[in-house]
Amino acid sequence: MGAGADADVFLPWATFENAIPVLGDRHDQPSSGAFEIAREHHPNWDALSRGGRALQARNTHQILGPTLDQPSGFAICWTSNRSLDGHEANTGGTGQALRLCAAYNVRVFNLARPEHLARIRDDLDLAAGD
Repeated sequence: MGAGADADVFLPWATFENAIPVLGDRHDQPSSGAFEIAREHHPNWDALSRGGRALQARNTHQILGPTLDQPSGFAICWTSNRSLDGHEANTGGTGQALRLCAAYNVRVFNLARPEHLARIRDDLDLAAGD
Protein backbone atom coordinates (compact mmCIF):
# COMPACT_ATOMS: atom_id res chain seq x y z
CA MET A 1 0.00 0.00 0.00
CA GLY A 2 2.86 2.37 0.79
CA ALA A 3 4.24 2.20 -2.76
CA GLY A 4 0.87 3.23 -4.19
CA ALA A 5 0.75 3.25 -7.98
CA ASP A 6 4.49 2.45 -8.15
CA ALA A 7 3.96 -1.03 -6.67
CA ASP A 8 4.53 -4.25 -8.56
CA VAL A 9 2.39 -6.88 -6.81
CA PHE A 10 3.09 -10.49 -7.72
CA LEU A 11 0.44 -13.08 -6.95
CA PRO A 12 0.69 -16.87 -7.17
CA TRP A 13 -2.84 -17.02 -8.70
CA ALA A 14 -5.46 -14.44 -9.64
CA THR A 15 -7.74 -14.88 -6.60
CA PHE A 16 -4.95 -14.87 -3.99
CA GLU A 17 -5.90 -12.41 -1.25
CA ASN A 18 -8.11 -10.61 -3.76
CA ALA A 19 -9.89 -8.66 -1.01
CA ILE A 20 -6.75 -6.54 -0.62
CA PRO A 21 -6.71 -3.65 -3.10
CA VAL A 22 -3.74 -3.33 -5.45
CA LEU A 23 -2.88 0.23 -6.41
CA GLY A 24 0.04 -0.52 -8.74
CA ASP A 25 0.72 -3.18 -11.33
CA ARG A 26 -0.92 -6.51 -10.50
CA HIS A 27 0.70 -9.67 -11.88
CA ASP A 28 -1.86 -12.47 -11.48
CA GLN A 29 0.33 -15.52 -11.98
CA PRO A 30 4.02 -16.40 -12.23
CA SER A 31 5.58 -17.01 -15.62
CA SER A 32 6.86 -20.41 -16.70
CA GLY A 33 10.38 -19.04 -16.34
CA ALA A 34 9.68 -18.16 -12.71
CA PHE A 35 8.64 -21.76 -12.06
CA GLU A 36 11.89 -23.01 -13.63
CA ILE A 37 14.06 -20.70 -11.53
CA ALA A 38 12.08 -21.52 -8.38
CA ARG A 39 12.59 -25.24 -8.99
CA GLU A 40 16.36 -24.74 -9.34
CA HIS A 41 16.59 -23.00 -5.97
CA HIS A 42 14.08 -24.91 -3.84
CA PRO A 43 15.59 -27.73 -1.74
CA ASN A 44 12.51 -30.00 -1.98
CA TRP A 45 10.55 -28.93 -5.05
CA ASP A 46 9.04 -32.37 -5.66
CA ALA A 47 7.33 -32.32 -2.24
CA LEU A 48 5.47 -29.08 -2.97
CA SER A 49 1.83 -28.95 -4.01
CA ARG A 50 0.78 -27.04 -7.12
CA GLY A 51 -0.13 -24.09 -4.88
CA GLY A 52 3.15 -24.31 -3.01
CA ARG A 53 5.06 -24.22 -6.29
CA ALA A 54 3.06 -21.18 -7.41
CA LEU A 55 3.91 -19.40 -4.16
CA GLN A 56 7.61 -20.13 -4.66
CA ALA A 57 7.47 -18.99 -8.30
CA ARG A 58 5.78 -15.77 -7.15
CA ASN A 59 8.78 -15.21 -4.87
CA THR A 60 10.99 -15.43 -7.95
CA HIS A 61 9.23 -12.44 -9.49
CA GLN A 62 9.41 -10.55 -6.20
CA ILE A 63 13.20 -10.74 -6.36
CA LEU A 64 13.84 -10.72 -10.14
CA GLY A 65 10.98 -8.54 -11.41
CA PRO A 66 8.20 -9.10 -13.93
CA THR A 67 10.51 -10.24 -16.75
CA LEU A 68 13.02 -12.01 -14.46
CA ASP A 69 15.88 -9.79 -15.63
CA GLN A 70 15.63 -6.85 -13.21
CA PRO A 71 16.83 -8.01 -9.78
CA SER A 72 15.72 -5.93 -6.83
CA GLY A 73 18.21 -3.45 -5.44
CA PHE A 74 17.73 -5.01 -2.00
CA ALA A 75 15.28 -7.12 -0.01
CA ILE A 76 13.91 -6.49 3.48
CA CYS A 77 12.69 -9.47 5.49
CA TRP A 78 12.36 -10.90 8.96
CA THR A 79 13.18 -14.52 9.84
CA SER A 80 13.45 -15.92 13.34
CA ASN A 81 16.85 -17.44 12.51
CA ARG A 82 18.23 -14.14 11.11
CA SER A 83 19.09 -15.84 7.80
CA LEU A 84 20.72 -13.93 4.97
CA ASP A 85 20.81 -16.73 2.38
CA GLY A 86 17.86 -19.04 3.15
CA HIS A 87 19.95 -22.18 3.57
CA GLU A 88 19.02 -22.71 7.22
CA ALA A 89 15.98 -24.76 8.25
CA ASN A 90 12.62 -23.14 8.94
CA THR A 91 12.87 -20.13 6.67
CA GLY A 92 9.78 -21.05 4.58
CA GLY A 93 8.90 -18.94 1.58
CA THR A 94 11.20 -16.21 2.80
CA GLY A 95 14.03 -18.74 2.61
CA GLN A 96 13.31 -19.19 -1.09
CA ALA A 97 13.47 -15.44 -1.63
CA LEU A 98 16.74 -15.32 0.33
CA ARG A 99 18.24 -18.12 -1.77
CA LEU A 100 17.35 -16.13 -4.87
CA CYS A 101 18.91 -13.01 -3.36
CA ALA A 102 22.11 -14.94 -2.71
CA ALA A 103 22.15 -16.37 -6.24
CA TYR A 104 21.52 -13.01 -7.90
CA ASN A 105 23.61 -10.82 -5.57
CA VAL A 106 20.68 -8.92 -4.09
CA ARG A 107 21.51 -7.31 -0.75
CA VAL A 108 19.41 -8.53 2.18
CA PHE A 109 18.37 -6.64 5.28
CA ASN A 110 16.96 -9.10 7.81
CA LEU A 111 15.17 -7.05 10.46
CA ALA A 112 15.76 -9.82 13.01
CA ARG A 113 19.39 -8.63 12.99
CA PRO A 114 19.68 -5.58 15.26
CA GLU A 115 22.25 -3.89 13.02
CA HIS A 116 20.00 -4.27 9.97
CA LEU A 117 16.97 -2.94 11.84
CA ALA A 118 18.98 0.05 13.02
CA ARG A 119 20.18 0.75 9.45
CA ILE A 120 16.66 0.67 8.04
CA ARG A 121 15.33 2.87 10.86
CA ASP A 122 18.12 5.38 10.26
CA ASP A 123 17.43 5.41 6.50
CA LEU A 124 13.70 5.92 7.11
CA ASP A 125 14.42 8.76 9.54
CA LEU A 126 16.64 10.43 6.94
CA ALA A 127 13.99 10.02 4.26
CA ALA A 128 11.36 11.54 6.54
CA GLY A 129 13.61 14.50 7.27
CA ASP A 130 14.01 13.76 10.98
